[in-house]
Amino acid sequence: MSMLDPNIRSRRRMTRVQVVRWGVDNFKSIENASFDLRRLSVLVGANSAGKSSLIQSILLLAQCTNESQLTLNGPVVSLGEAIDVVRTDQKVVTVKAAVSIPNNSSSDQPVEVVISIDLVINHGDLIVQSLSLRDATDVLFEAVRDTRASRTYSSELRRGDSLGLVDVGSPANFLRVSHIRGLKRHGLMFIQMAGLLPEAIYLRKTMHQKRRDAEILLKTAQAGEPPRELLYLITQQRITVDLFPVIRRFREANPSILRGTSFNKLLKELSSDELLHLKDEIVKAMPNWEAEPLARPTLGLRGSGRLMFARRVERDATYSAPFEYLTSCTVALENFAQSIRYLGPLRDEPRVVYPMGRGSRPVPVGSHGEFTADLLSRMRSRSIEYTDPFGEPQFGPLLEAVSIWVEYLGIGTRISVSDRGKLGRTIRLEKDGTDRDLTTIGVGASQLLPVVVTLLAVEEGTLILFEQPELHLHPAVQSRLGDFLATARQDIRLVVETHSESLINRLRLRVVEQRLDPTEIGIYFGEQKQGITKFRCLELNEYGDLNEWPTGFFDEGSRDAAKLVKVITQRLSSK
Repeated sequence: MSMLDPNIRSRRRMTRVQVVRWGVDNFKSIENASFDLRRLSVLVGANSAGKSSLIQSILLLAQCTNESQLTLNGPVVSLGEAIDVVRTDQKVVTVKAAVSIPNNSSSDQPVEVVISIDLVINHGDLIVQSLSLRDATDVLFEAVRDTRASRTYSSELRRGDSLGLVDVGSPANFLRVSHIRGLKRHGLMFIQMAGLLPEAIYLRKTMHQKRRDAEILLKTAQAGEPPRELLYLITQQRITVDLFPVIRRFREANPSILRGTSFNKLLKELSSDELLHLKDEIVKAMPNWEAEPLARPTLGLRGSGRLMFARRVERDATYSAPFEYLTSCTVALENFAQSIRYLGPLRDEPRVVYPMGRGSRPVPVGSHGEFTADLLSRMRSRSIEYTDPFGEPQFGPLLEAVSIWVEYLGIGTRISVSDRGKLGRTIRLEKDGTDRDLTTIGVGASQLLPVVVTLLAVEEGTLILFEQPELHLHPAVQSRLGDFLATARQDIRLVVETHSESLINRLRLRVVEQRLDPTEIGIYFGEQKQGITKFRCLELNEYGDLNEWPTGFFDEGSRDAAKLVKVITQRLSSK
């Protein structure tokens, strides 16, 4: 099978919801940018054109995962002050993600929904101001910051015992739902934000709704298995059980659990007055708020709030689709954030011994590749799926896969890693028949190994962000690096920021040779004029040609070579 054969595909294509496009407006110097997350997305353009800023916007999402607030400066990315993030003379930064959602109808085409999150500066901090959801034809959902409403209900929102929930944090993280399907939302409904992620939704119930819910709970209990909501209210002693001797006797006989048949029998023993009194007590005991987690069931939601909310949404066709899409977008964003891995352009110089230690989840080999040896040592025997340089699918140890690609890239023939105790780990490459440490081979090997190990070691479905992986490499190695990035893993996505014309030309060549499907590659050109950055997609056709060749795409050497060919041709034709 030829290298980069388009028929090679991941054996386990993702069928779940996933982010398929990312975009930002007014982020640092970027006026607007949006790009499809293809299997290989390449960012090109001059220095300081805004390519790194686009990558930083994705890293901000990864850094805010599991955080209650936006974290501008952390272990993954440092963005400075809030004022440094918002483009000059602008007030709002918008982060956008297009999410592909499997269609439940007979159509095979998934539904694409765009979730947009607006950020503003508030007392020096960057905070979420609004959230919206839209499909191809309509705005499905809108929520905005309502400081007055949040303050009014802050004690209820924060007090977990009134909700049947764990503590939900600061009311400053809440957005009030203003419109659903373009219709103004009456009543109180809030979305709780955690960083850039919607985390839970809260609905304040009216007395009429509480009475109706109490009737439903009792009728359901009388018909058979008692609802969990009702059991929760009774077992947690939210109902004044002393008013009902029968219930008290039942609780004493069943201290640990209320079984459906016994509870059904209990209800039949109650008189009509006792049932009416029980209904009133249920209404009093019910929390004022219903709640539903949007992404993580481990949020801590439990009891009557969550289940009654889900049933209410299911009964209301106006709400059901928007809430389903909101949940899908939240799950997709969280999975996307968890999948991000990053390696920057400033990697460590070669060492004899590398330190032990583990990078964080988004930076598995460390911010400068300093933990490459440790990661390789820990995972050396783990079997992975990958594609070799000849286009053949393989399944074997990580260390073997790294050796195979290292040889193809031309920096050695075999790699080994050894433990030096407290000193750390040693990486050695076989070069010209001799094992050598990286200090005797050159800077190129130490710069390239973190790239190779990161890509081969990550899990299926990962999104890797590489900045200038070609640094300190000979143009011939840069070309082979293009093969590695496009070939080695068919089950991940890559965003690569590069200045390497050799790398781009190798991709173009593989397309012409029909070894690479041009639809799996996106080339995005960033350019800055008067301090404003804009991006445009350069479409690659089956002949390896681009739909346009903007000024600044190629470097001076390429232009000089083109001029040289033109002058030589003119001189030969004049003879």
